[in-house]
Amino acid sequence: MNKTIKKSVSLVLALIMLLSMGLSAMALNVIPADEAKTIAIEDSRLTADEIESAIPYLDSNQYLYTVVIIAHFSDNSYAKYTYEIKAADGTIFTKSAIMNYNPLIPSNPNGVQMTANSAAEIAYKAFRYNASEVTLLSAELKGDLYSITFAKGTEEKNSCLVNSYTGEITGMETIDCTKSPVDRVILILQIVITMIKNVIGNFTSIIG
Repeated sequence: MNKTIKKSVSLVLALIMLLSMGLSAMALNVIPADEAKTIAIEDSRLTADEIESAIPYLDSNQYLYTVVIIAHFSDNSYAKYTYEIKAADGTIFTKSAIMNYNPLIPSNPNGVQMTANSAAEIAYKAFRYNASEVTLLSAELKGDLYSITFAKGTEEKNSCLVNSYTGEITGMETIDCTKSPVDRVILILQIVITMIKNVIGNFTSIIG
C-alpha cells in the first residue's frame, strides 16, 4: 500500500471517527421522551384526571419530539393537543389543539363558518380559561382563520389562530408579561383601549 492510499484511508477513518463522535454527542444532548412529555403536559395546564393519553414521538432527523395529548373534560368533550418540542433543550417549537375532538366524526360536516365569539370561546378552552377570566383584545377574521388575542389579568397575553370552519387551533403562544416591564405596559394599554372601544360600542348601540 503506497503512501497516497494510506493517507486516503487514514483520512476516511478520521472522518468516520469524527462523525461518530459528533452523532454520539448529539445523542447525549437529547432529552428523554418522558421529559418532553412532562414539558407538554405542564404547558397544557391539563390536570391528571383530564389526560387520557400523552405519547411522545422522536423525529431523529429534525431532532424534534412530537407529543400528542388526548384530553377528556368534565363536559364529556375531548381535545387533542399536539406539541413539537426541541429534543436538544426541551424548548416548545409549536403547539396546536383541536377542541371537541372526535377522529370518527367531521368537526363541521355542513361547512358552516363560526362566529368570532365562538372562535374566542374555543381559544379560551384550549388555553384552559373561562370567558369570565380573560379580556378579549382582538378577534379578526383573516381568510379562513380567526386571529384571537386575549389577556389574563395584566400578567399574561395569549394568542392563536382558529380555523373558522373546523375549529382547529394553531400558532398557540403565551407571553408572560411579568418578565418584561415593556410587555406589561403594552398589555395594559391594549386592555384600556379595548375597554374604551367596548364602552363606545355599547353607547352607540343604545343611542342607535
